[in-house]
Amino acid sequence: MDALNRLAVAMAAVAAVAGCQCIDPTSLEFTACTVASDCAGGLTCCPDQKCRADCKHLDAGTCGSIVCALGTVCVAQVCVPQGCGLVKCADGAVCVNDVCTQLTCVGVSCPAGERCADGVCYSTSCGTTPCDGGLCVGNQCLDRSCTGLTCPTGSRCVQGSCAACAATEVNCADGVDDDCNQLTDCDDPACDGRACDDHNECTTAETCGERTCRGGTMTGCNNPGICRSAPGTCDAVTGSCSYPAASDGTTCSSADPCLVSTVCSQGTCSGPLKSCSTPPNGCQLPSGSCQSDGGCTYPPKPMGTVCDDGNPCTPTDTCNATGQCVGTGMKVCPAPAQCKSAGACDPSTGACTYGNAPAGTACDDGNPCSGPDSCNGAGTCTGPGAGDGTQCGPAYSQRCCGGACVDISNDTRHCGGCNTPCAPNRGCQSVAQTTNCSSNPANYSGRCVCAGATGECPRSQICRAGQAQYNNLCTPPADSDCQGGARSPSLSGCPEYCKYP
Repeated sequence: MDALNRLAVAMAAVAAVAGCQCIDPTSLEFTACTVASDCAGGLTCCPDQKCRADCKHLDAGTCGSIVCALGTVCVAQVCVPQGCGLVKCADGAVCVNDVCTQLTCVGVSCPAGERCADGVCYSTSCGTTPCDGGLCVGNQCLDRSCTGLTCPTGSRCVQGSCAACAATEVNCADGVDDDCNQLTDCDDPACDGRACDDHNECTTAETCGERTCRGGTMTGCNNPGICRSAPGTCDAVTGSCSYPAASDGTTCSSADPCLVSTVCSQGTCSGPLKSCSTPPNGCQLPSGSCQSDGGCTYPPKPMGTVCDDGNPCTPTDTCNATGQCVGTGMKVCPAPAQCKSAGACDPSTGACTYGNAPAGTACDDGNPCSGPDSCNGAGTCTGPGAGDGTQCGPAYSQRCCGGACVDISNDTRHCGGCNTPCAPNRGCQSVAQTTNCSSNPANYSGRCVCAGATGECPRSQICRAGQAQYNNLCTPPADSDCQGGARSPSLSGCPEYCKYP
């Protein structure tokens, strides 16, 4: 419906109701938007993220003092192409680094293994399963690159680009509606009898039939190893075979010649070690050793050879001329740990034992959020905890929270202040990342990331949206929305953030 028709319908409706005030429907234009559903009926979310009757006049425009060329639009004060070479990007997407990118993802940098869609970073795999070009949303691979984007009739959106519809379904195992008939893979009758994927790694050569991926050849698990029996079981996730253990007591052959009377035990070929005769006296090796050929050797100990007199606290034991083992010296115990007294060797075990230092002995528990520290008489170093919000390091953002020193510029449990948790799977972004704002001190504080929903923000903070330079960030509208009761000074054109006085 064009603008004149919309206006006529609106005026007719108003005339039928006494006392109603006429409203020009075009006054609803230019509202900020990110997807088509943000706009009133009949309006389109244009590449400049504003609701308009149509987007044709945006083929060329001004970007500050620069006039953008035909086929480009101004995004974040930069003229950006609407297509990548011969590929036309869908409405609501532009070409960035030769890839059609949603406007909500322009300027968004995702970590390795993730990609942006709708302004949010998603993993490109669900666990160990790659999403083949899609993204993992709620443990399910989905194509989110076209959400909110539209293409002309006869074409479809594929990873942010407009592509012509195929005459029939091209691939029956990729989850893509190639022929634009709203049916994918085996749901499309055109796929009957064609190859598909039932996502069972134990089957091969599956085909579509009755709108289901079925059939195929099951993997045979018939090659068990030593002390295993067939048939085995195929794992549908990995496609690997596992075999049950052979019956305990089954005779087996071990490659180790020092094992004798080998039998299967809980799936392993094992047996006792070959026994070698004992040496003639205590100043020879206490037992022989089995060699790789299955034989035993007994190297003698000459006079002066280290031996063991049975007392683990005498570190120097040697064989004397009469073949007796004599120990000399006494084991020196290492220096005690904090809150422990000097150690003494226990002759029954050879271990050093340590008592507890007196209560009140000065110590250091290594926690900058406690102190002064002292021993409690039970061998532990403790100290009173500092209050929440106390600075505990050289950086302003290093603060004590619950007795631990955390960095409120990146800690999702204490983002911008103690006990200010971000929503699940939402990060804590340092204010230093808002580089296009004048107030972005490095490692000063943090803001929770949100996805357009204020309900994801802590402490009654609000989710800022619609501003490209700080879209989807939680900001405090009042000092009471910050732990410690303070926020940054009022900033023009930049988001507020929590700070400590």
